[in-house]
Amino acid sequence: APPQTTRRLLRGDLDNIALKAAAEEPERRYASAGALADDIERLLEGRPVAAHPPSRWYRAQKFVARHRGGVVTSVAFVLAIVVALGVALWQASVARDELRRADALRDFMAAAFQEGQPGAPREGPPRITDVVEQAIAKARADTRMHPRVRVELLTELGTVLRIQGRLDAARDVLRANYDDALRAFGDAAPLTLAAGGELAYLEFLSGDFKAARSLADRL
Repeated sequence: APPQTTRRLLRGDLDNIALKAAAEEPERRYASAGALADDIERLLEGRPVAAHPPSRWYRAQKFVARHRGGVVTSVAFVLAIVVALGVALWQASVARDELRRADALRDFMAAAFQEGQPGAPREGPPRITDVVEQAIAKARADTRMHPRVRVELLTELGTVLRIQGRLDAARDVLRANYDDALRAFGDAAPLTLAAGGELAYLEFLSGDFKAARSLADRL
């Protein structure tokens, strides 16, 4: 064979065995023909040979080559565990975010309605629209509120104004809220779609069918 082919065939364990068998120093050679034969059997069986310098990586490669099926199965099993753990951690994170969101909405609405209580019995109970408008102003002014909570909250409060017949006020709230959602989350986010859907429905109820159709097409 050409020298290049010969070098390729001899590279690795066979190369090491040949070099050990032909070493100039007697102490570096195989102690006996049986030791040489044993190393050749190891080579044929895919086990580590004595002629190769000690190496954990080399022994690991040999082990993987001999037990390829088992190693592949084990790796797949470990990957499945890692993926399952990642999914579980992600689900736990989502659950925590949802809990924080629910707590924030609850605390805000409780505070908004408490502020809407009359200062004295003679003043009488406030109208629901007054309480909602106060809550809207509070949500817009709260710089610490998470953007997701603010968008969801203003969508619901704008809907209440729409149901109460305050279409102009509701339109102002819902338009600004939809623009905020677009900037913060993009046009495909569920919160953006919900905010835009409520605004489109309000435009339809207000008789601005062109604006309603245009927004509905975009959504």
